[in-house]
Amino acid sequence: MKVSFTLPVMPYGLTPDGLGVLRSAIANGVVNVMAMDYFDPSLDVAGHMGDLAIEAATSTHDQLAALYPYRTDAQLWAMVGVTPMLGINDNPAEIFTIADARKLADFAARKGLGRLATWSANRDAPCPTPTTVTGNTCSGVVGAPWAFANAFSSGNR
Repeated sequence: MKVSFTLPVMPYGLTPDGLGVLRSAIANGVVNVMAMDYFDPSLDVAGHMGDLAIEAATSTHDQLAALYPYRTDAQLWAMVGVTPMLGINDNPAEIFTIADARKLADFAARKGLGRLATWSANRDAPCPTPTTVTGNTCSGVVGAPWAFANAFSSGNR
C-alpha cells in the first residue's frame, strides 16, 4: 500500500498544518499540494493562478529540502505534486485558466514533478452559459471540452 497526502498550500509553501502532517508521516512518496482556494486577500490572484501554483510547488520543494537534506534536487522535485482546481475556484476571484495549465505543465516537465493532477476531470469543459461561480460539471472558463487535459499533456514534450 502506498499513502500520499494532498496538503493545503499557499504560495509560500505548505501551511503549518500541512507541514505538520508531512513531518508526522515522513515517508517516500509524493507531496501533492492543493494549489487552489487560497482565500488570502493579500495575494494578487487575478491572472496569476499558474504563477502561484508554481510558486507553491517551488516553496514546497524548498521545505522538503530541509526535511530530506540527503536527497538530490531531482529527487526532491520528483516528490512534489501539484493539483489545481480547473477554472473558477471556490473563491471566485481565483480562476485557473487554460493558459495557467500550459504554464504549470511546462514547469512540471522542466522540473520533473512527481505528479500533476487536476481538481477535477469532470470540470474540464466550458459551462453551457456564462457563470461566475464554481460548478461540478464545468470550469467556468471559455475553451473546448478537454482543453485543460490537452494543455497539461503539452507539458510532456
